[in-house]
Amino acid sequence: FDDENPEYIFCNVWDKEYLKYPEAVRILWCTESVIPDFNVYDYGIGLHNITFYDRYTHLPLIGINNDGIEKLSVTERKISKEKLQSKTDFCGFVYSNQALKATVRKELFDKLSEYKKVSSGGGYLNNVGGKVDNKIEFLSNCKFSIACENAYLEGYTTEKIIDSFLADTI
Repeated sequence: FDDENPEYIFCNVWDKEYLKYPEAVRILWCTESVIPDFNVYDYGIGLHNITFYDRYTHLPLIGINNDGIEKLSVTERKISKEKLQSKTDFCGFVYSNQALKATVRKELFDKLSEYKKVSSGGGYLNNVGGKVDNKIEFLSNCKFSIACENAYLEGYTTEKIIDSFLADTI
């Protein structure tokens, strides 16, 4: 492996480190609602259900989340009345970034909070004293969870709904 002149480099949307390696083949690995600009990246791997010749691979997070995949593959999912009644919190909300396009999240959080406390364990709208260490464990205490994406794009699915299912929330 040549650190000075790599042949391939995996990129993300958070930084521009790839600019240090102008000769490298750029592969964007993206789990955000961003469709790769193929004028900048040579290849892309992401959540969108798009086709761009052999230069893009659709890989939804469900495809890489092996924890609990068996639990999610059950054809009929039910939460028992007893389990639901044993949960101590009304609703969970775990988001770290305030996406400018995700105003529906805040509106939903605010409206539901007028009814009962929505426990926010992420960095955004946090009201539980800091970010939670384990999202699924945190949500497991909640009857409901908010699982809104920050954008609607065909084929775009992140961990949000998966984590809600794994935590046995509605």
